[in-house]
Amino acid sequence: METPPEVLSMIFSLLSPEDLASCARVCRRWSETALDELWREIDDVHQLLCFVVKSDPFFDSEEQMNQEGPYGLSDGDWLKFNRYAARVRTLRFRELAIVPSDEDLARLCLRHPFGTSFTPNIRRIDWEITHSESTFIMPFISESLQEMRIGIKGIQQFDGDRTFSNLFLRLAHRTPRLTKLHIEDNDASATSPDAFVHPLSTWVQTCPKLEEIHIPRHWHTSDVVAVFQSLAHLIEFGFNWTDPATYVLEFGVQAVAEEGQFPSLRRLGWTSEIGQAEDLLKRSSKRGFQGLTFDCSDDLGQEEVMRFLDTIAKTCSSLRQLTLCLDDIMLEDVRLTLKVFRPLLACRALNELRVHSPYPFILSLSDIEGMGAAWPDMQELALCPDPEMALDGGSGIPITSLSTFAASFPRLQVLGLFIDKEEPPGSAGDLLPEIQFRWLRELDVGLSWVPQNDSLRVGFYLASLFSASPRPSIKAGRSEAHLRSTFDLDDWTGYEWEEVERIVHLTLDTKEAVVRKLEGLQQAWRDTRHSGQSLTKTS
Repeated sequence: METPPEVLSMIFSLLSPEDLASCARVCRRWSETALDELWREIDDVHQLLCFVVKSDPFFDSEEQMNQEGPYGLSDGDWLKFNRYAARVRTLRFRELAIVPSDEDLARLCLRHPFGTSFTPNIRRIDWEITHSESTFIMPFISESLQEMRIGIKGIQQFDGDRTFSNLFLRLAHRTPRLTKLHIEDNDASATSPDAFVHPLSTWVQTCPKLEEIHIPRHWHTSDVVAVFQSLAHLIEFGFNWTDPATYVLEFGVQAVAEEGQFPSLRRLGWTSEIGQAEDLLKRSSKRGFQGLTFDCSDDLGQEEVMRFLDTIAKTCSSLRQLTLCLDDIMLEDVRLTLKVFRPLLACRALNELRVHSPYPFILSLSDIEGMGAAWPDMQELALCPDPEMALDGGSGIPITSLSTFAASFPRLQVLGLFIDKEEPPGSAGDLLPEIQFRWLRELDVGLSWVPQNDSLRVGFYLASLFSASPRPSIKAGRSEAHLRSTFDLDDWTGYEWEEVERIVHLTLDTKEAVVRKLEGLQQAWRDTRHSGQSLTKTS
């Protein structure tokens, strides 16, 4: 009996590229499925172009070009190229400083015998532009494209405006099925968003199925926001943390609150003063936002934050996701407590909460239990894992509190905390305690020091709280929400957390083996008991 193609594809999806290449040589049936997996995602467009671009792509004379055709390609070359290019679903490419000229690219496109796109079945493109010309991306765009990330990096001022203008005009009518668009501008000084509003509008109006858009923070001007306000299916509109802009422009916040604009919007990301954000929520209360991300740029007091969170709770009762960056908050005590965030306990549907602040978040065990009772479906919880005002490593959450988090949040998948370096870890003698994280896949320790610099003991303690599957990773360092900060972990502390993770995974190997052994013994006991009952009935 032959293995169904769906099962074969599932198995091959777990293999390395080297193993897939070996499987492709077994037989014709395996070859097709293995090649589909091998070419599904590629990280370099030159992996494709090597089939059709010879080592010297330029012709010595026009006579040679006419005799050999572009690059001297045969029909067999194009068949081989299309055999692999048609399998590509995801393309990630970091553009090189030297790219084919427009003339050479035009020759290649004119010679291509399989339609207007080199990758006709492409679904996702992740493209970083480091060259002022954006022509090179065009042959890889097709009408099947659904997700697109465009990044611009290292381009001189004014060249960025020209790059985006040309790119947007060329993309018009080429991406009718696009649903997700992320644009990143890693150098805010290279672009002036109002300079390419018209080309952007020309393209966006030909993408009627857009559902999710993230643009740089300094693009949130009235003119740029107006480009997206009539999209009927737009559910999420936000910004990218990678934009390093530290200044605030005149934001188009009014357009979001206007009746009839952004008709389907449910998730919003915004950079503004907290008063503007509060006014927006009050004016948009009928929307019932399910997701909010706010980067509040002004000086904030504790009472202002509490009032803002109270507004969120009253206007967004069905809120499921909230991210707050409070870089300029001013507190009487250099710690955040549940007292400030207590209004959010009314948002019972909340399942993702991320808070970033210069101050550490301090919780008692009863606070953790109260949060767990209020948010039973919480899956991702990050509470100031990278505070700048606690670089001495103190004033964090005791690592022994993790067992309370495990008991209070049974569905937690991501947990981010700033851990107190002075509090020792608990006992790790029991590898199979009653209380464990069942679904945790990431522990974000941010700028925390390893408690008491004891990697071995901390690793054993964490392993006792983690289930063998899924196996959580330990993330250390500054989060993307704090890119404007100059603080980060020193190399030695980063190495210590890597050592903790290594110890955790080694211990989990033992834990997994113990669990399997116990399961085998339990199954043998059940089989023996079943056999004994059968003999009793027979006699």
